Amino acid sequence: MKARNYIQQLMLLLIPVGLLTACLSEEEGECLPNEGKVPVTVQLGGQYAIMSGKDAPDSNTRAINNSALDRVKILNLSEGSTLWLFAKSSKTTQTQGYVVKTGDGGVQSLYPCSQFDENGDYKEEDVSKTPLFLTPGRYTFSAISPAKASYKDGKCIIKNGEYVIATNNSWTQTESTTCDISGNEGVILLNPLMQVTSRMKFLIKGTDKIANLSIMQAGVEIDGIQIDPTSGDNYTVGSNMPSNLGDKYNRIYVPAKNFITTSEGILQGETGILPTDCRSTPVVVIMNVLVNDVPTQFTYSIVGKQFLPGYSYNYTVTLDIKDGITVANWQESSWTADIDPDIN
Repeated sequence: MKARNYIQQLMLLLIPVGLLTACLSEEEGECLPNEGKVPVTVQLGGQYAIMSGKDAPDSNTRAINNSALDRVKILNLSEGSTLWLFAKSSKTTQTQGYVVKTGDGGVQSLYPCSQFDENGDYKEEDVSKTPLFLTPGRYTFSAISPAKASYKDGKCIIKNGEYVIATNNSWTQTESTTCDISGNEGVILLNPLMQVTSRMKFLIKGTDKIANLSIMQAGVEIDGIQIDPTSGDNYTVGSNMPSNLGDKYNRIYVPAKNFITTSEGILQGETGILPTDCRSTPVVVIMNVLVNDVPTQFTYSIVGKQFLPGYSYNYTVTLDIKDGITVANWQESSWTADIDPDIN
């Protein structure tokens, strides 16, 4: 009888302990926000070098495969580049920031970063190794670089002179990546990103009759391009930026500080521009140079074409002196160069 009472008392003592253990388990569950989610590792596919505008189509048409990209190099993003990743499911879109860093083995990796400023810059203390966690399901992944604070929702204001690369769903080579997330870990390989805007690039050189050649402070003026947006967004990540009519009163400059002098003494400068339709109204380029220390200005009109997104329109200008007069020979060229990520 005493033994039975002792067992009953022991059972009564154990019941609260069991309840307490269950409560602790529930509380621990509340402290695990990623419970039931899958850690996702994102691998970067790089970026396409810019296609030559001389080989561009006449209009901004949609195609399944862009054969021009097959002839273009895929490059690494610059060290320290930033990007936003968008993971879209049927119910929601999750955004994660990343910083591009190169490890000891020379392989580029994406490190999560919690926040960026409006220039896409970050603080080192905001970078971590904590992966992105997603609830199991089907997702579509896209990205944009740089990771400006205002780009976080995927709707962006992009202006002339800015350099942006992103996913482009117009082409299979650059489209969003769709896959199912399940199991213990997910690995996502993004397609290469490509330039969102157009680019104009200038190569200015002289013949042996020109001893000194330099850019004046005003540099190169470009008139008649598309106007910068003043309110609202003009680009959504994944879309192909439209080529719109320019405004003859709208102008931007490629200042002297944006030009470099190559080892051959050739002046080289460039800028990003919003895609512009100049089939009916011209885009006018005014070049301000010092030829043998004499201030000289040349004007060139571009009409009957479109500046399309993802293409670089390259102009080689050769200066010469004939009968005491300085003349300029303009030629659209198909030469290309690696992307310069420092355009801003």
